[in-house]
Amino acid sequence: MDAEPFLATTTTDIHRGDWLDPKLRRTRFDEWADSYEDSLIRLAPTTARRYRQILRLQLRPYFGGRSIVDIDYQDVESFMVALFRRGLAPKTVRDCLSVLSLVMQGAQRAKVIRENPAAGRRIKVVRQHGQILPLDQLLRLVEHTREDYRLAVLVLVYTGMRPSELCGLRVQSFDLLAGTVHVCETLTPVGSKLVAGTTKTDQERVVPLLRFICDHLAEHLARRAAQLGRPLKGDDYVFVGVKGNPLNRDFLRKHVMVPALRAAGLPEDFRTYDLRHAHASQLIDMGVSPLAIKERLGHADVLTTFRRYGHLFEGVQDRLTAQLEEAHREATEKARPGEVVDLQEGRRRRPGNH
Repeated sequence: MDAEPFLATTTTDIHRGDWLDPKLRRTRFDEWADSYEDSLIRLAPTTARRYRQILRLQLRPYFGGRSIVDIDYQDVESFMVALFRRGLAPKTVRDCLSVLSLVMQGAQRAKVIRENPAAGRRIKVVRQHGQILPLDQLLRLVEHTREDYRLAVLVLVYTGMRPSELCGLRVQSFDLLAGTVHVCETLTPVGSKLVAGTTKTDQERVVPLLRFICDHLAEHLARRAAQLGRPLKGDDYVFVGVKGNPLNRDFLRKHVMVPALRAAGLPEDFRTYDLRHAHASQLIDMGVSPLAIKERLGHADVLTTFRRYGHLFEGVQDRLTAQLEEAHREATEKARPGEVVDLQEGRRRRPGNH
């Protein structure tokens, strides 16, 4: 009977973990996209917003209305080609495929499809390194920054924190006696709202501050308290907009950074985020270890530091070699004639003395 081979095949598939639910196989792509979109609440607000845009503008128009099991490798290939033909950047195409793969992954895990046709694809994206300005030009930028936001730019220059982290700083973030700032929160524009969140990859960190910045911060907080007519509370934001609302990184870019760059005669396409890259570059030039840079910038791991700033380490070995040459020359000049340096005991002795 036909039922017996079917039962045998089904039993085998179940044991192998290959069994597919025939009822769910009739579901459409839109249903799985809805399910995935509901899960975006777990992501950072800006990331969730970006993925929702991809679902709405790219994936649903192309795959909407189709049965999930009918989408195969060639369909995904055609979708990718269509995106490139429309002139989308490689990074955008990569993000679209990533979201598509996550939607299909849900169907795969629910035993609706055996393989994820969007998984395992690689699209080469050339990382654009941020612009880097030397410290003297950064200080010229600070000099031309409007006075009420000059300290905010200085904090970015000397801490390397992200603009959204700067906007998320609260009074309780600072320990001015110890000279440190606890970077643990962000404030990010999402649509017309500012959304508080954790730092990227949830990497909290404590960053030491230069003493002169602590002094300026103390004065700044005293002025803030006077403006409010009350003592500052721990959860008050340190930097605010012109109307006293929390600082928006987009406002900082458009109304503070760009006019200052223009007034200082510096490239106007230098981004607020590039202050972070400039800080990393300065640390590398000072010979700071990648691990220390990773901890200061709040990277998830030291590999991230190398991926982002590996190109800046290229000249480090040459500088180290030059420093070793200079150290050797100075040590040689200090050694008096007729003396030998004992490498094991680290002391000088006369030739012939044992």
